[in-house]
Amino acid sequence: MAIYHLTAKVISRGKGQSAVAAAAYRSGEKLRDEQTGDIKHYRARAERIDFTGIFAPADAPEWAHSRNDFWNQAERFEKRKDAQLAREIEVSLPHELTDQQREWLVKDFAREQFVRRGYVVDVAIHGPDADSDQRNHHAHLMISMRTVGPEGFAPMKDRSLNSREQLQDWREEWAHLANRHLERHGHEARIDHRSLEAQGIDREPTIHVGIAALAMVERGRDVESGTVEVAKTFLPNETRQIRYAEIDQGSRVAFNEQIIARNLARERSADQELEPAALAEPSPEPPRPLTTRERMEASWRRIEEEQRAAAEAAAELPPEAEPSPERKRGPHRPAGNAGMEWTDRAGMVAQQNAALEEAQRRQREQDEQRREASPDATIENSSIEKTDARQRHEGSEAAREKSDRVHQLSDWIKARATDRGERDRDDDGGRDR
Repeated sequence: MAIYHLTAKVISRGKGQSAVAAAAYRSGEKLRDEQTGDIKHYRARAERIDFTGIFAPADAPEWAHSRNDFWNQAERFEKRKDAQLAREIEVSLPHELTDQQREWLVKDFAREQFVRRGYVVDVAIHGPDADSDQRNHHAHLMISMRTVGPEGFAPMKDRSLNSREQLQDWREEWAHLANRHLERHGHEARIDHRSLEAQGIDREPTIHVGIAALAMVERGRDVESGTVEVAKTFLPNETRQIRYAEIDQGSRVAFNEQIIARNLARERSADQELEPAALAEPSPEPPRPLTTRERMEASWRRIEEEQRAAAEAAAELPPEAEPSPERKRGPHRPAGNAGMEWTDRAGMVAQQNAALEEAQRRQREQDEQRREASPDATIENSSIEKTDARQRHEGSEAAREKSDRVHQLSDWIKARATDRGERDRDDDGGRDR
């Protein structure tokens, strides 16, 4: 069945690495390092390379579509002695697919995750060695550390791509895309980016051996004594011995052999404890992990269901009673407005006018009662009323005189405007003549 494997690492000048050499090693092409003048060519790697290609955004410069030119440009652009030159992602490809189908899968992943975001991706698909596991199809993706536009490399790097959350997103998207391709081409096998514990599988995980560990084992194996001598890279003159007869953490091959043996023993013990009826029933497959889109759709459906339930509950409630005038008026209204319903502005004005007329009527009644009770007050009120009438008459006369002056001024302005227009026409006529 298909297995899951995705690792990410950085190619750094601080580790003594070169982006040109790394691209030559993975693609099998002959590349020239323009910084040193060296030719990088690894002929042994070219024998098992199934596909190579470099993919750049549509608006990238012409040199971004050439492997030799692009990685030399990347080397020149980075000035620091410990600069990060490229990012590499290595993925295991499903052996159930054909070579062409594996190529489509890798191209889709590179385009969706990197090229559409402005990065250049150098892809190399490797097949298995003649003497290794024939299911070991894998791909190397070398990705630029900076986005590339019409003017070249971006001045700033996106440091968020170094986060653990971004790596988790890449792992999830690769599992989703690989399963989609497997389903499209009629295969039942599926892969899962989660750990065995998260999947609910009771099995001890193995470790990745890698080509370096295998090469050391093959160089140092001593069949008769059962020991291996492995050179230490940090102490070139010293060696260490690994005994396979004992549990030895230093040898990945031996450690994996012990893990596999323990897993087989655990499976046999579990099979013996099962009843015959349980053995006849096929074990259920672990649930497929939900993609980001499926989780969003499930969230939307849950929100719509909650809104629908709230609307149904609101429809079942009895109608609300008409609020009282005190409630409409609110607690901030003064007590003197009691009895008035503040429903709209027109009604409010009408009610205020009615209240004002009622107050004036009551005031007149009280004045009449006081005049009847005191004749002197009646004479005084009469003189006051005459004075008010005289003042009103004088005010109306002044207003009438002011209005007459305004009309006279307006007539004078109109006459002046008419005379000016006639003079202008006479002047125009003279000029025409």
